[in-house]
Amino acid sequence: MRILLAYAPWFLLCAFVSALAATAVFVLRRRPAAGRAVLFFLCAAISVLYAVAACFLLFSKRPPAAAQEAGPFYGNFVPLKTILESAASGRHMQNIGNVAIFIPLPFVVYFALSRHGFKRAAVVSLAITLIIEPVQLLINLLPGATRNIIDIDDLLLNALGCILGLLVLKSILTLRAAKKHIGSPRNS
Repeated sequence: MRILLAYAPWFLLCAFVSALAATAVFVLRRRPAAGRAVLFFLCAAISVLYAVAACFLLFSKRPPAAAQEAGPFYGNFVPLKTILESAASGRHMQNIGNVAIFIPLPFVVYFALSRHGFKRAAVVSLAITLIIEPVQLLINLLPGATRNIIDIDDLLLNALGCILGLLVLKSILTLRAAKKHIGSPRNS
């Protein structure tokens, strides 16, 4: 288990980069129908790897002993407290990680719901982001469950990552639409 936890951040980083690249290729594709099936399978596989890595990191972390003894409601409920404390002490990786883990989420959701459009993908992505901390709280309520630290700042940073991912996705979709418009027969 320790080996998995030691390599989980690298696995997530690889899955993160792969999910962004695969989704960008899928969104910007100009492939014949036969090539789309392979590209679809590749994007789906990378999206599943990203989801597994993200869930593993979000729900399998080991909190300090104080969290185990304090009960299910242990954590920070004061907005910006953890963010400011981390910034003041020079521990930026926690904040960066909470943002980065959710940047690819809109790509994965858009890939899964591309027929329903960007707006629905945005709503679903933000809903998933906002439900993580309440799910961790519910897990804490289970008898014998490993306690997760509930932190309102995680919620804020996760939402920020999702919003950044939505902005990048919207930019890619806008470029794709402009590319189609420029290449259309009416404009040639």
